[in-house]
Amino acid sequence: MIYLTPASLSYLNQFILAFVITAYLGWRFFLKKGQDHSATDGWLVFFFIAVTVLLLTLFLEASFLPTERLMADYALNTILALLLAALIQFAYFFPKPSEKQKIERWAALIVTVAYTILELYIAVWRFSLLRDAHVVYRPPNLDYVPVALFAWAIFVFGRGTVQNWRNPASRRFALIFLIPLALALLNTELSIRQISTPLYQISVSVGIPIAIFLFALNYLVSQPEATSLLVRFSGGILTAMLAVLA
Repeated sequence: MIYLTPASLSYLNQFILAFVITAYLGWRFFLKKGQDHSATDGWLVFFFIAVTVLLLTLFLEASFLPTERLMADYALNTILALLLAALIQFAYFFPKPSEKQKIERWAALIVTVAYTILELYIAVWRFSLLRDAHVVYRPPNLDYVPVALFAWAIFVFGRGTVQNWRNPASRRFALIFLIPLALALLNTELSIRQISTPLYQISVSVGIPIAIFLFALNYLVSQPEATSLLVRFSGGILTAMLAVLA
């Protein structure tokens, strides 16, 4: 049922890294004693759960035979939409939400939830056609929506940099998410055959683990409680090792 190709092993490496980071952040979130859980922490954990599930689905999509692969492929964009919804809400809440952006924040949530529902509807429609052995592609223009949403998140982080100039974490977040934005653009180029599949796979294999590690590290160093040097060093070594293996 499962074939461990170079591409699938790459996604497996990324899944392992995301799972470790998610477990660590979840442990910090649920074991906080005497402290209130902020919405920022909640959206962060939800984002990393979505990242982990997305990478597991990508691993299955690259490992299954062509027929079974469709089951994972059809679910990918719905998971990505949930990931983007969590990311944009995290951007609005970090480091703390602004009352002036409350309406905009709710509008962003409505837009991302609507996009998630659309992707879910398309996935269910494509699954229903499989009963008649009918395979259909997603509308190609939908590939540009994740690009726009990543750009939206970068804009929110960039604006947060201006509003909280003494806190460099927002600026670092904006720079970090240039990586997934570039990968989303490469995906649109891949769909119209403007780049080769190996180039896209190599870019994803290196870009995703670096982005998720830098995201988690930037969040941890921005928090009042200190993150031990051992945790940072271990995370860096793990990321470097998995990136090289990928």
